[in-house]
Amino acid sequence: YEQRLDSAVEEVFGAMLGISCTPVAAAGWTRRQETIGAIVGLAGALRGSCMVHVNRASGMRIAELLTGSADNDSGMIHDALGELCNMIAGTWKGGIPELAADCMLSPPVVIDGYDFQLYPQPSPFHIQGRYQFEADELEVTLQGSIGK
Repeated sequence: YEQRLDSAVEEVFGAMLGISCTPVAAAGWTRRQETIGAIVGLAGALRGSCMVHVNRASGMRIAELLTGSADNDSGMIHDALGELCNMIAGTWKGGIPELAADCMLSPPVVIDGYDFQLYPQPSPFHIQGRYQFEADELEVTLQGSIGK
């Protein structure tokens, strides 16, 4: 499942943003700055969530790539990150036959602030990846329980 996450992130960035996004080591990642997080719930064959975290500069760059404009307000940045999270979750689960047709996604929820942490319920299934696109980074976490 972890390799599928890497390929889903690369696929979404290539198709939606027209750029490459590759896995990186965890060293250097910090949330001690303004962070934006998007969460998409998963229900059905996998019950859990997909979460994407970026700093404000990375969120601005994602919105710029999606809209074609560097003049994006917070609402556009939030919309762009929510859509990105939704596409990553959908692309990831779509490549796994046992989840593709029997796992639904919720609309995204976006959180914006300083040094926040999300605390999902402990779960047996947990994948986390850190990625770099251009000079920016993002973190993607999938967690939950597989099986009905």
